[in-house]
Formats: sequence, structure tokens, C-alpha cells
Amino acid sequence: MQVAKPRISIIIEWENVKLSEMDRCREMLRAMAKQIPEYFDKQGVVASANETPAAEILILYDAGAFDGAFIEDIVATEIPRTTRHCQWRTIAAGSEGYYGLKNIGSRQAAGEVLVFIDSDLIPEEKWLENMLSPMQGTDVKVVAGHAYVTPDDMLSRTFALTWFFPLRAQEAKLSPAKGFFANSVAFQRDIFLKHPYEVIPGASRGACRLLAKKLTAEGVQMISNTGAQASHPPPNGLKHFLLRAVVQGRDDLLMNQTEQRTGKGTIFHSIARIGKWQLKALRRILFQHGSVGMPFYQVPFAMFIASVYGFLFFMGDIATRLFPARMKAGLRI
Repeated sequence: MQVAKPRISIIIEWENVKLSEMDRCREMLRAMAKQIPEYFDKQGVVASANETPAAEILILYDAGAFDGAFIEDIVATEIPRTTRHCQWRTIAAGSEGYYGLKNIGSRQAAGEVLVFIDSDLIPEEKWLENMLSPMQGTDVKVVAGHAYVTPDDMLSRTFALTWFFPLRAQEAKLSPAKGFFANSVAFQRDIFLKHPYEVIPGASRGACRLLAKKLTAEGVQMISNTGAQASHPPPNGLKHFLLRAVVQGRDDLLMNQTEQRTGKGTIFHSIARIGKWQLKALRRILFQHGSVGMPFYQVPFAMFIASVYGFLFFMGDIATRLFPARMKAGLRI
């Protein structure tokens, strides 16, 4: 007798919680508890106590940094065991980091589709439906969600305009994708198990960019769905702001060196890249501040924040050139 398997596995890293507010994580879990039953009820799936639920949630955490019982209490509060179509479990891991936890989760998962969402991301209504629907009856293997920074105050408005995330989409739209963010993405199981994240030595981020390029080169069909929207927080406090900027400079350099493309990874390329980023950031603040509700009097302060971030971004690049071993080993986010 063939044992029934869940149709989807939702994989959540419990790593970004270290830097974000726990309230965001709780809100994300509550959204899962609401959207999973809604989606499978709509699909006509009948929940039965004798069958494996249609969705499983796997929460991966660093056992050296978190108490597993504490995490289980939080998850049980937000996703009761009686939630229809859903079962969950926590998985203790080591200090494998952000991408490492996702890879471990994928190997533990049993679903036909692997859906990744980060512990600090808050999905909007129908996020799960819009992550899964492009795969139904198609050759689509990867669906990229749409993460954005919610413009609640001056700092978040600045990052909504200048960071690597796009602005919140005004309409749901499907389009071919050449990239995705690891915080909101779905894969057909076989594709991800064949192509897990390859962590760049010494870097905290960037593996999703390299994976997207590899999948594109192999002709894997990827779709972006702006209807699958989720809110990402800006840096949480001064320390996170400073660290995030320096780490971004380091990670960008390590990514460019890893790709080994002619000219990329040189100091001249870094100067041009960061200068372009800075100019784009200032122009967006000046000309698009109204799109995120930024009053004009905040524009000079936002420009100052963006300039400081750009400077630290550049310093992270330079420091990695001068002290590569120390920069690779000493900074983790």
C-alpha cells in the first residue's frame, strides 16, 4: 500500500528571527494557518484524520542558538494542531546558516512542491495560492514571489525605495523570471533537490542569485507572480543597519568573484557598481518619494541614510579585499 504524501512542504528557516521582531514571525505563522486551509478547501481537498494532510510545515533552527521547546510553543500557539490540511514539525540543525537550513529542510520534506518563506516575511492574502497556481497544469518549475519593504516610517520608506527589493506591486501579474529571492519562492521538488543552494564560502547571501542563473542556463521555466506579495522588514536598529550594509558589500564582491566573469570582481567594477547604486538610490528618493508616502521634508534625511548605507556598502567591499579571511569569518547575518 502506497503511503500518501503531502502535496506541498512549506520550509521556514528560523534564522532571520535573530535580527527581526518576533511579532513578525508570529504573524507569518498565523498567515500560514489561515491560507493553507483556505487554499486546499478551494481545491476541493477533504480533510481526514486518517490521511496525511495536504501540507506540511518544516521549521528549521540552529539548536545551538534556540531552545526547540520554545519554538514549538510559539508554533503551536499560532498554528494549532487541529488546523485543517496542515501538520508541522520543528527540525534541529547546526549552525549551517540561512541557505544551509533551507537545504536541510528540502531533504527532510516530502511534498511534491517545496515552498520557501522566511521567518521575518509577512505574506499578504492569497500569497500561498498565487505561489502555487502558476504550476498547475503547466511546465513551470519555479515560482518567484514578490517581496517588498512596507513603507511605515522614514527608514522603511528609504529602504522601500533604495534596497534590492522592488516596490509593492499594484496588480497581480505573471511574467518570465530570471531571478528570485530565497525568502519567497516555490520549486517543483525534483528541481530543487537536483539543484540545492550552493553557499558561497564566507558570504551570508547570494546563493539564490547563482542558482537562478544556473536554472536559466539550463532552460528551467521560472515565473514571477506579483500577486504572491509579502512584506519584508528594513534593517532592525542601528547595529543591523551598519552590519547589513557592510555585509552586502562583502557578499556582492564574493558573488562577483565566484562568477569569474571578465572585469567583475575588480576594484573598478566595484566603484562603478556602487556608484550606480548610489545614484539610482538618490534619484528614486528625489523623484519617487511620493510613491511610498514620504513627505518632502524627509527627502534630505532619506538621502543621508542612503549615502551612509552606500558608503558602508563600499567599505565592506574594500575591507574584504584587504582582510578576506577576517571578513569571511567574522560577519554573519
